[in-house]
Amino acid sequence: MNTSLLANAQSYNLHADFKEYSIFLTFSPSKTIVPHGNNGIIQMGDAGNSYYYSTISLKARGTLRRKDEVLNVKGSVWQDHQWGNFKIHPYWDWFSLRLNNNVNIMAFNLRNNRGNVINQLITISLEDGTILRDNTFDLQVLDKDFCAGKKQYPEHWKLTSKYGEFFIHSVMEGQIIHSFFTPDYLEALSNVNGILFKKKVKGYGYVEITGY
Repeated sequence: MNTSLLANAQSYNLHADFKEYSIFLTFSPSKTIVPHGNNGIIQMGDAGNSYYYSTISLKARGTLRRKDEVLNVKGSVWQDHQWGNFKIHPYWDWFSLRLNNNVNIMAFNLRNNRGNVINQLITISLEDGTILRDNTFDLQVLDKDFCAGKKQYPEHWKLTSKYGEFFIHSVMEGQIIHSFFTPDYLEALSNVNGILFKKKVKGYGYVEITGY
């Protein structure tokens, strides 16, 4: 595997080569930058504080090659940036939801080694630029196989806040990342449907969880 990421004032360029496929994408900057927590600072318990923002609508364009087939692709990209002088905490649940009404949601649980939530935040970015924030939501695991001890990570959830509720389902099983630098964790592309502001919505999401 060979990867590179180059950036300048106008764009990011991502190039990745694998054995049977490769990808080259150019990302155009977006004005939609969303700080999380308290003006972009989130508390991570004993691990310290971190800076954290998301760019939720980078325009992407490029090519995807699989063996001898080359596809031109384009789309919209969510970029997270979190940094600071903090320890990597081994227990978290992170959700990004992109809905068909152009609303974007980030929800984050930080847990201790007993499974208790020590920090929680949710950021809802509306189409008109309004940003709603809250420090509480409910996350329920709906995965019967996980509850029965048949798999390491859950892959079906219900997320409920005062603004609505969302059912999140991984599109495939076993999307687990094994890393030398962080704990192993689930990185799950997911489908989403639910209710927001008393109206039905659907979309897709990305889930990152560890510490199970």
